Amino acid sequence: MELEPLDEDLEEYLRSILDGADASGAAMVDVFDVPEYWELKRQGYFADASEYMDCSASVRLSYGALRYFERKEKWEASRIAAAAGDAGKSLGEKIVDKAVDAAVTFAARSAGM
Repeated sequence: MELEPLDEDLEEYLRSILDGADASGAAMVDVFDVPEYWELKRQGYFADASEYMDCSASVRLSYGALRYFERKEKWEASRIAAAAGDAGKSLGEKIVDKAVDAAVTFAARSAGM
């Protein structure tokens, strides 16, 4: 599962919008004149956005925004599982290497080398 995680500031800003959103993803943003708003908009986290003169905005969050934290949890879990699998594999490879070294040493000693 490929996911490009947001940095912490963007996640906090997205979380604050999600907390105020209704079931359809519609939300009001009190102040849109911040870099986090523009970056989320640039990255497509808003399906629709209307900015107003008082620096507020109404947005409709995209499907990706609505599911971001669920996807991130799954992505983190898959990374942990992959890392655990790699660690086990590396340990197994080390055991095989040691066994091969021991067998070669034993064979060499048995042959009188």
